[in-house]
Amino acid sequence: MAELLLPFLTSPLPRERWASALSLGFMQEERAFPVLLNMLTGYLPPPDWPEFQGYDLWLYNGWRGQAILVIAEWKRPEAVTSLLQALCVYQNIEQSIPDYNSSRDWWTNYLRKVVYALGGLGRFDILTTGVVTLQVPWEWNVYLALGSLHAHIEYPYFYAFSWEKYPGFKEGVARVLTEQLDLSEEEAERSMKAFSKILSKW
Repeated sequence: MAELLLPFLTSPLPRERWASALSLGFMQEERAFPVLLNMLTGYLPPPDWPEFQGYDLWLYNGWRGQAILVIAEWKRPEAVTSLLQALCVYQNIEQSIPDYNSSRDWWTNYLRKVVYALGGLGRFDILTTGVVTLQVPWEWNVYLALGSLHAHIEYPYFYAFSWEKYPGFKEGVARVLTEQLDLSEEEAERSMKAFSKILSKW
């Protein structure tokens, strides 16, 4: 199957490149990795119309979210630079869209996924070293912790249930928040409460 898809990675049609990269990414095919990284910031809405979804941008946005999770699954350190770039790009787009516009949800969820991916790569420093310049939501701390725990593997559908769904889950997250992110117990609890309020759209 992989051999049949590989030629499409260099197709002149972006739909074919992206679709084949995703399929090959799920197979852990190394040659798809550069295309997946390009998908993070490819086919973005115009700067003066950040909520625009026309010209198939809605399709690329849907694939973009899947690409982030495939990249997170691989846990390759060389993805960090592209993920950090995407984090800044998505934050700027999100902040340009009014709260009441549903298009903002795309970018809010991409941000959470990128933070999760960076947590899986151990980049707990992104919230304290000036990489992110705008105000950081408290729940991002939890996404970093969840990424480091590879929660999507250990706790399937963790984002759809309460903490009590998995015994010891909340305690494990709290340990990462206090020991790896160096949060106080009060800050850790505030972060987990913020996360609990989110109806995540993964």
